[in-house]
Amino acid sequence: MTRLRETAAWLFAPLNLAAYLTWGAVLYAMALSPRALARQATPGATTWIVLLLVLFLAAFVLRQARGDDGRRSIESKFWLAVQVAAGLVATGFEQNMAPILLVIVAAQLPSEFRPLGIVAILGLIDTALWLQLSNRWGPENATPAIAAYIGFQAFAAMTAHYAARSELANQELAQVNAQLLSTRSLLAESARDAERLKLSRELHDVAGHKLTALKLNLAALSRDPGQPGQPGLKLCAQLADELLGDIRAVVRQMRQYDGMDLSSAIQSLVLPVPRPQVLVDVQPDARAGSLHQADAVVRAAQEGLTNALRHAAADHVWISVRREAENLVLEVRDDGRGMAGMQPGIGLQGMRERLAESGGTLEILSSPQRGSHLRMIVPMEDPGTSMAAST
Repeated sequence: MTRLRETAAWLFAPLNLAAYLTWGAVLYAMALSPRALARQATPGATTWIVLLLVLFLAAFVLRQARGDDGRRSIESKFWLAVQVAAGLVATGFEQNMAPILLVIVAAQLPSEFRPLGIVAILGLIDTALWLQLSNRWGPENATPAIAAYIGFQAFAAMTAHYAARSELANQELAQVNAQLLSTRSLLAESARDAERLKLSRELHDVAGHKLTALKLNLAALSRDPGQPGQPGLKLCAQLADELLGDIRAVVRQMRQYDGMDLSSAIQSLVLPVPRPQVLVDVQPDARAGSLHQADAVVRAAQEGLTNALRHAAADHVWISVRREAENLVLEVRDDGRGMAGMQPGIGLQGMRERLAESGGTLEILSSPQRGSHLRMIVPMEDPGTSMAAST
């Protein structure tokens, strides 16, 4: 079902709908209109034209149905070559409308080739087209027509190129924004811990010092022969003892640093993701011992999520963080197509390196059609040591 929805999304993308409309107009003008039927001199020409156009459309649909994963593959290039062949052969029957099919081909080239390759391929296509038109119209009439077709092809190719770049830029911008939000969450958590530590110091150094001085003065007054057995002095001394004990208890509690919360930072990564549905489960005791460790875990979660979005075609992604013994365990799972046969890319390699800096490891547990499963294990840092180091 997931694969079917992904295929439908690609087939009915706006640029593809424009291609279908163009193909339908060419089909009508070449084979179905009364004028086209009247000028077909060769018996069976209409049948051949329809077959060629159906072949062109079938090759177009089969290529587009592969989506992003099919780009730059041998099969994708094959279906593109079939479209070129069908368009050029159709030109032999109809020189006015058939070359428009090659404009559709030009719009697909940016997803397969670099700019120099696009120029070279269009050069070969237009040379073959020019030879066909010259044979029918003569070079003096074929050259202006070819110039017009080249303009249409260039416009289509550049439109597709900039549309792809815009989509890629939007995806990168969303990822950068999510990274900034998660970083801000980690920094805010770190700032809260630092402020709590500062406040505990102030209570201990200032209030505690003055209360200790007050106790000493009250003790001195109680021993003064001129103040024998004053009940008020005893009460003040008792209250000072109790207040000093309360302040010390508050200071101890404030200095009990139990690590950084990861939930808010990981939730920030999920906000810009419209689909698939991402479910986050961070256990309360799964806390990082330092800002460095928290950043490593959050970046690993981000890379795992990005990997699932780009390659899995999943309906759901699950991100969980929990504590197992003295380790933090981060898991990113999806219900997509799995990673069988895929070679780990730069993203997974970078994830391994980042985890290794914190003494962690990465396991890839995946099988065909059962989704991918990334399991990351990071040794827990001692929060008390991390807090002391930061002070």
